[in-house]
Amino acid sequence: SYDIGSENGWGYNDGGLDIIVYKSTDEGNSWNSLFYIYNYDGSDIVDGDIEVLDDYFVILYNTSGEMNISWAHKTNWTTGDYGFVTLGVPSSWSSYSLWGSITSDKLYYDTEYVWAYAVWGAYNESTGESRIYYSYSSDEGKNWSTPVVITNEYVSYFRPGLAISFSTPIPSTGQDYVWTTWCDEYGNIRVAKLDIWTENIEKQTVMTSSDGYWGFFSSPVINSYYDQIVVMGGVTWDEDEYSWGTDMDIAGTFSNDGGNTWGYDYSWYYWEDSDTYPDSWDMLPSPTYSPSGAIGFTMIKGLSDGTDDVIYKVNFSGNLIENWTEDYIVKQDVSVYMTGSAMLKNNYNIVFDDYISGNIYHENYDINDIYIPSSYCSGEACISIQNLNLISKTLDIHMINT
Repeated sequence: SYDIGSENGWGYNDGGLDIIVYKSTDEGNSWNSLFYIYNYDGSDIVDGDIEVLDDYFVILYNTSGEMNISWAHKTNWTTGDYGFVTLGVPSSWSSYSLWGSITSDKLYYDTEYVWAYAVWGAYNESTGESRIYYSYSSDEGKNWSTPVVITNEYVSYFRPGLAISFSTPIPSTGQDYVWTTWCDEYGNIRVAKLDIWTENIEKQTVMTSSDGYWGFFSSPVINSYYDQIVVMGGVTWDEDEYSWGTDMDIAGTFSNDGGNTWGYDYSWYYWEDSDTYPDSWDMLPSPTYSPSGAIGFTMIKGLSDGTDDVIYKVNFSGNLIENWTEDYIVKQDVSVYMTGSAMLKNNYNIVFDDYISGNIYHENYDINDIYIPSSYCSGEACISIQNLNLISKTLDIHMINT
């Protein structure tokens, strides 16, 4: 987000942050902007997330403390086929909305039957209460259901953009679920499984904090493939609390039965530091499944000089505690606020920002090139680093007014 209207004097210079939508038609090798969303009053539009449906882009974002949806036809938006929806919640809550995530069931159903789903966090400043809301749309984002409260417990961490997933063990059998995840006030990673037909909600703790330390786990994310669910987050080893040295690693757990059980021998696992990165601060995992069930995730390794290296790992075996590829370096010497991953066809797509330069980067590689890595890891930790010659692509801006 930034004030695109001030760029080269084009557009409406409102003085606030705008959201710009880019599109690639050649698997990420080149990008063009389509349109941007702005407020006439100059208020910021922030914390955006996007879902691409058959005919429409559906964008979730926060402006002036309210969660909003913008839907826009992929081609006909230029003739006015777009609109805006405020996700209505009680006024005492809408004033303090935080951020959210959006997804759909498009991988499982024909386009005419696809629904979109959103979750978002809210905080009531007058009472100190937290909530996470849920809503769905059955018409490509134009109309949304009355919001449902998923949880009203205190939320210490709720990751924007990556805190939602859809699962179904067998499509078209009435077993359809939306998942979200957060950390509670005791540092536990919690998940909620919502039945989209009954809106019945099952909540459970899937990763338990040590001694109830609120900062033990942080920023959890969730993804799914049929009835396989994966949850990841940061785990902090605090020297004062545990005498193990101050460090953060990536931790995770998984279910192969739709959330009935989690993990194998242990309830959760973590990736240790490698010899190449012995003291890195590992953060911001973004897991993704391929249409065939392979899984990968992107993360950053924070270094002692204040810069970050962007890393990714993949696993083709179906066994999530073994057979991970080596760590692959995507880019070094950046300062990252957010990462994202998506496997499409045979391509693994990675997007991340550098908040110092203001650049957004996209990396794209053929997963067949790493299908058989030089060695698989024998356990939780991978220690060798292989550097790929990837081309960084900073997005160009081509202004189009909306």
